Amino acid sequence: ILDFMNKTDYGDFWCNPSFNIEAHLTEHSDVPVFLVGGWYDSWSRATVTHFSDLSKTKSGPIKLLMGPWTHGGHSNTNSGDVDFGPESRLDGNLAENFNEWLKSWFDYTLRGLENEMSSSPAVKLFVMGGGSGKKTPAGRLDHGGSWRDEQEWPLPQAIYTNYYIHKNGTLSRSTPSVNESSTSYIFDPDNPVPTVGGN
Repeated sequence: ILDFMNKTDYGDFWCNPSFNIEAHLTEHSDVPVFLVGGWYDSWSRATVTHFSDLSKTKSGPIKLLMGPWTHGGHSNTNSGDVDFGPESRLDGNLAENFNEWLKSWFDYTLRGLENEMSSSPAVKLFVMGGGSGKKTPAGRLDHGGSWRDEQEWPLPQAIYTNYYIHKNGTLSRSTPSVNESSTSYIFDPDNPVPTVGGN
C-alpha cells in the first residue's frame, strides 16, 4: 500500500498488466471474473472500468458487485457517519457470508455447478438513498438504499451531466463566466478534509 501511495507518476510500476488492465487486455486470459468493490473504496473507478473493459473483450462470465462499502467492508452497513441499513451487507443478504458467496462463485465457475451464480445478473449495484434521514441508535444518519440488478456498465440509461462550482460556492449546470471561471481555497495537510476512503 505504501508503494501505491508513493508512486504518484505514471511509470513502469503502474504500467504493468495487473494495474493497467485496459492497456493489456489482450494479455489477460479469458477466464471468469467477478469484480467486487464499494462506492467508498479507493479503487471504485478502476473496478467499474475493469468490468466495462473486460466485458467488451472477454466471454467470461464477467460480473460486477458494487456495495456502499469501503475497501473490504462488505460485512458493514455503514461508511463513516452514514448507515445504509441491514440490506446493504453482503453477509445475510447476497449469501450467508462472504466465504459462502465465494464458494458459490467457485462452484459455478470451476466445478460447473448450477446455482444462484449461474442466473445472477452481470451487474449488481447498491443504490444509496431512501432512508428516514434520522439518526440510528448508533448515531449514524439512516440513509438507506436497495440492490439493483443490471446487465451492463455504464448503465445505458445514464445521462452524463456536467456541474460547475460557482464563486458563491454553489453547484450549477450553467457554465461559469470567464470572470468567475476560477477560485481558490486553503489546503492544510495538518487539518485535512476527513474521508472514509475512496474518491
